[in-house]
Amino acid sequence: PSVRFWAGGPGDPRSSPGSCRLRNRASRPKLLGSRAPSAPAGPDLGWSSIFPMPWFKPTEDLRLVSPSPAFRRAGAPAPTGVGTLGMKFFIASLTFVFRASLLLYVLLVEAQETPLLAVLPIVLPGAIASTILLLASSATLRLASREISRDRRRATTRWLGWTLALGLAFVVLQCFNWLQMTQRGLAFDATNRHAAFFYLLTALHAAHVLGGIVRLWWVWRSSAHGRYSAVDHEQITNVAFYWHYLDIVWVLMLATIFLVSS
Repeated sequence: PSVRFWAGGPGDPRSSPGSCRLRNRASRPKLLGSRAPSAPAGPDLGWSSIFPMPWFKPTEDLRLVSPSPAFRRAGAPAPTGVGTLGMKFFIASLTFVFRASLLLYVLLVEAQETPLLAVLPIVLPGAIASTILLLASSATLRLASREISRDRRRATTRWLGWTLALGLAFVVLQCFNWLQMTQRGLAFDATNRHAAFFYLLTALHAAHVLGGIVRLWWVWRSSAHGRYSAVDHEQITNVAFYWHYLDIVWVLMLATIFLVSS
């Protein structure tokens, strides 16, 4: 049945507050030799004349009905919760840590009269390769976020796996860079502030990358079991936010190290 709202004059029972009239042609009695009595003529100024609502039930409280996932358009942002808010606070706290570390590096290294430039020729190829790996992992994670917003779960799991592999390769390459510096005589020593701070800053960043890899592994495992969908993938969004943040920190860190050391 369709819903008809009436707005009559004073004294008209149809104009009482909240009154509505259900009209159903199929339910009218059929009289032999005569037509069924028709409804009184009157202006139909209700919303049903503009927006038909065959699904509407007067006893239903529409404020308690949540939107169905079937009516969400593809690519619509998923609702966020407490996890997203916690991730934002965590990123804010990390910002203070990295800013303090870089500021300490600039202040202490600038005080050194003769900068030791031997660090740059050794770590430059490895630093460039590490940057390429980290940026590539961000690209694959961005593709995973796009695929899950379109409810393509297999593609999401595949791109998350690539992100996890690239993140592990980044950490392995960092260990190779440290080993190469040690073999060249640039150990973790306070007499060489450039080398010491390179170890300290890159190890601090690598530790947070390892934490992100653990979380990525959990998200990848959950995605492989069909945990996420187009309307429920907040965990993927949060880990992507954290991973992209580490990319920005890495680029700024390398730029600061190279500028100060040169």
